[in-house]
Amino acid sequence: MGISELGTFLLAVAAALGAAAAGLGLSPFARTSPRIVALSGAAMTAAFVTVASAFLFLLIAYAETDLSLLNVYLNSHSLKPLAYKLAGSWGNHEGSLLLWLLMLAGFGAAISLSPFGDLPTKRYAIGVQAMLLAAFGLFTVLTSNPFAPYPEAWPTPSDGRGLNPLLQDPGLAIHPPTLYLGYVGLSAVYSFTMAGLLTGRIGSAWAKAVRPYLLFAWSALTLGIGLGAYWAYYELGWGGFWFWDPVENASLMPWLAATALLHCVMVLERRDTLKLWGAALAILAFGASLLGAFLVRSGIVTSVHAFANDPERGVFLLLLSLLFIGAGFVLFALRGSKLQQTARFSPVSREGAIVVNNLLFAVVLFTVFLGTFWPIVMETQTGSRISVGPPYYNAMLAPLALLMAGTLLFGLLVPWKTGGSGQYRRPLLVAAGLSIAGALALTLATGRSALALAGFAAAFLVLAASLLDLLRKGGFGTAEGFKASRLQGVTARSWGALVSHLGLGLVLLGITASTVFQGEVRAVLTPGESTRLGALEIDYISRKQIAGPNYIAEQDLFRVMKNGRLLTELTPSRRYYPAANQATTEVAIERRGLSNLYLASAAGQGLGEARIVRAHSHPLIHVLWGGVLLLAGGGLTAGFAKRRERQRAAAGKLQERPA
Repeated sequence: MGISELGTFLLAVAAALGAAAAGLGLSPFARTSPRIVALSGAAMTAAFVTVASAFLFLLIAYAETDLSLLNVYLNSHSLKPLAYKLAGSWGNHEGSLLLWLLMLAGFGAAISLSPFGDLPTKRYAIGVQAMLLAAFGLFTVLTSNPFAPYPEAWPTPSDGRGLNPLLQDPGLAIHPPTLYLGYVGLSAVYSFTMAGLLTGRIGSAWAKAVRPYLLFAWSALTLGIGLGAYWAYYELGWGGFWFWDPVENASLMPWLAATALLHCVMVLERRDTLKLWGAALAILAFGASLLGAFLVRSGIVTSVHAFANDPERGVFLLLLSLLFIGAGFVLFALRGSKLQQTARFSPVSREGAIVVNNLLFAVVLFTVFLGTFWPIVMETQTGSRISVGPPYYNAMLAPLALLMAGTLLFGLLVPWKTGGSGQYRRPLLVAAGLSIAGALALTLATGRSALALAGFAAAFLVLAASLLDLLRKGGFGTAEGFKASRLQGVTARSWGALVSHLGLGLVLLGITASTVFQGEVRAVLTPGESTRLGALEIDYISRKQIAGPNYIAEQDLFRVMKNGRLLTELTPSRRYYPAANQATTEVAIERRGLSNLYLASAAGQGLGEARIVRAHSHPLIHVLWGGVLLLAGGGLTAGFAKRRERQRAAAGKLQERPA
């Protein structure tokens, strides 16, 4: 049996095991039998082992450039470095679907081995996850088989065509799997939600069961989006990190829904309320992930991120997505009325602030959804293509971000359940006043726009909220006052939330500063000529040819001077990949503190020896990247922290630790 037959057989077996696990888990005759739960869990674990074996065989085929597989021929080349050969296995539609299947099966096995959830809920959760595996497994085998053989009627290949050169980069080797962990991690949350709706048991126990999966998926999405932005920044050569590309938006939408869901789950676990919000957002978050998968693979949008340009397969994927999204909301409509609220709260409370923020998240999500899909709708209706770009998103989202930041500050200061005696008002007014005043002064002093004001104010409000949260945990505002020793009693989960909020503030600050205060110059230069970027003089010195493992490069040498003193030398280049017959621009970046000097050079038609040189300065860009790491790291800390007792004995009384 060749690798094509073996791989296809393993995928078919995995789909069959998924169908069997779904039948066991969702059968109305199974009831609450522990044996049925064990059998369905064993089937999911076996499916994971089967898919993992298939994925391993595909990796081996790529490592060996096995041209008996059509997928390897189309996406690999013998001269590629081994790391990019392996990355090529998921750098295409078929291989990426196999990775999707691997993660679906992996989360299904995790659910079956998890100690969380009562028997009926766990059985249904395994069943729903197995149904997802069976559906996508069947789709892969019938329409997108990565083990399809090289056609016998085609000429015998001497080598493969090679992976898209833009994807031959460490960032792109890591970025898709990280995003997939987030997308598919939300499938586990979806499965538990469907199970909770079927059993009518969405409450604190449900929140405890989904919280680890949700935090892991949210952190992976955060890191994956950050890696994608970083890759676009240094690889594409246009001087930015986010262009509101439809496929970029496809990753942002589930992140927005998952972020709102995180706060609902936190309230549900503590207060046993916001059940309807939690169920609806869980379905919406996974639904947004499925729509993102459809966008990437349908061919209805053109993007460097897109895996496929096949509308026919896209239609099947859209039908699958609508099936699971529709099933979720139909079940929600039928069973949601049975989710009784067991706790009440005042509108002026932390729960009330979370509800307001969730409404704002919903508005942001709809704004991004509209900007992403409206051009597609208009093109299908009128045949004309319109563009929805940064001006629309900046104008719509900047004020919403400011409102959300203010709500976050309020929510971290106000007590649970009720507004209490109003002790939060003074620190709230002081923090909000200082944040807005600081942003206004900075904006006026630099002559920037209202957009800059909104961005800086939002960043300062979130940073102020993080600082006040830390002070509160240390006892600030109590009779004893702030004591650093009290921070030792703060749980790791609370530390994780604080770190994530701090990371969010830094992300907002980095985005605003690097965008609003960036310097840019474009010039057409030949060796011996120079241009200026602020106080910097950029001299074009020379050009040389370089031979890489699977490319030929033309490298330029630039010297950056300031007041006659050499600061650095930068070597941007242009690479040509003969196997793929494609060229790429490789930028040169010099880090200066928390900022970057960014230089790209490109050839132009009719320019001869001259080069189009683009130089940028990006203040505080590393604050953005550091904020992304803190944002994701805080989520992982909260998700995997061991729970400790939240009480300590003092003078014969139990004193609750700060939350």
